[in-house]
Amino acid sequence: MRIFARMAAAVVFLMAVAIPAGAQHADFVGRWSGELTVLLEVDDEIVQVPRIMNVVIEQVDGNLVRGYRHWQAVDDVPGNVDGVNVLDAREPFIGAIDSDGVTLRLVEVDDFGMLFFERLSAEELEVTYLETAPHAVVFSAVLRKAKDE
Repeated sequence: MRIFARMAAAVVFLMAVAIPAGAQHADFVGRWSGELTVLLEVDDEIVQVPRIMNVVIEQVDGNLVRGYRHWQAVDDVPGNVDGVNVLDAREPFIGAIDSDGVTLRLVEVDDFGMLFFERLSAEELEVTYLETAPHAVVFSAVLRKAKDE
């Protein structure tokens, strides 16, 4: 009887560990939005500018992630994407979810940007973005999951 009880306890433990991790990964899928302040280089000056950001995680396959981020300038200060000044852009990314199930590390497909996410709750992701020369950009913000997701 003790062996059966121990085996049952082991199965329950493994299910408790494995199922939430997989479910958590799927919960990343959706649109995460927010307003933020970006620090970027424009004409050899570092400036702070407001942006509206949507991060769309389209697919999670195991710990691998695909999607895109769409940002839009709130004022007339452009960002630079692939050497072109623009007021909004849709930039695809790929990445991975860490073994902790709450941290994502992503790279932009067509640019030099890297995104780091930490899941704060079912409805919030904290994002930090880093991009290097020739057009440096950084920001950190909390994005909220869209209600329609």
